[in-house]
Amino acid sequence: MNISTARHLGKMPLGSRLSEREAGKVDALLNLGKSQTFIANKLKRSRKAIQTYIKRGASYFAKHKNGSKPLLTEVDKRQLVRHVSATGDSVNAARASLGIKASKSTVRRALVQADTFKYVKPKRKPKLTDDHKSARLAFAQKHMTWNLEWRSVIFSDEKKFNLDGPDGFHSYWHDLRKEEKLMSRRVHGGASLMVWAAFCFHGKTQIVMRPCKGDSAVYQRLLERHLVPFIRELGGGQWTFQQDGASVHRSASTMDWLKDRNIVVLEWPALSPDLNPIENLWGILVRLVYDQGRRQFNTVKDLEKAVVRSWNLIHRSELEKLAESMSRRMFQVINKNGASTSY
Repeated sequence: MNISTARHLGKMPLGSRLSEREAGKVDALLNLGKSQTFIANKLKRSRKAIQTYIKRGASYFAKHKNGSKPLLTEVDKRQLVRHVSATGDSVNAARASLGIKASKSTVRRALVQADTFKYVKPKRKPKLTDDHKSARLAFAQKHMTWNLEWRSVIFSDEKKFNLDGPDGFHSYWHDLRKEEKLMSRRVHGGASLMVWAAFCFHGKTQIVMRPCKGDSAVYQRLLERHLVPFIRELGGGQWTFQQDGASVHRSASTMDWLKDRNIVVLEWPALSPDLNPIENLWGILVRLVYDQGRRQFNTVKDLEKAVVRSWNLIHRSELEKLAESMSRRMFQVINKNGASTSY
């Protein structure tokens, strides 16, 4: 059976030469930090075939004439490794800084072949003190019997997007011989866009563009224009509003404002983003906004349009699954004695 026939029948030999399309998939998966074993299983190819492609790099498809200059010399590679080790730069940033003409894929393969780098996201989980853990544990124990009750909770949060990617979306080339970088939860990248939204089992609010900074009065106007109408749309019944412990959320004037409108507020433990399912909803939104590898927008207006369009694509089934996850989150907190969960 020849290769074209095998491909047509879906029986491509595991050890045969990769097609250019398969090579492109390998590059994409490597760029996401996937292991060679994962890639081999994903493409239904042997690990040896994947290793051969990675080791040979640009020469896998292109045959150089005798004496022709390689795309990256050994000197270039050593300089590249030193630079990325010192800066953690992305492939494109390293190419620009060093004036490298070789393609992004060639440079990335050179870093992979160095065996000293791994493309990772900086660690961001908040550091929980014993008091934080105790408060989280008490919250979980208080609500461990809740089931359908979670369907009546409206979860809310803010999210910041930057023109060069949303907060928490930045990765870097980590030199395995060094300590991993720790970055703040708010990494700024040029102009930014702050959004607010809320959701429950039964639906979601519109996504709202809001100032990056604002006082209690600004927050209360936002709730008046978007939370109150949403509660009316949900109809009768008792609804509970969840918000984190930001100062404008917990100020005396905001709490009085919520009380005057008979909005019940769920007591929420500090440093507990893993307990708020809207954090996972932000993850879904991020993947939609940056679909097919897009990382940058030219203007805030372009970014805003993409965020609104993507938010409207999120189906209610996703909201239902996230609201239903709350019982499992409570039991994880209890099993971990208040420590961070896997969410």
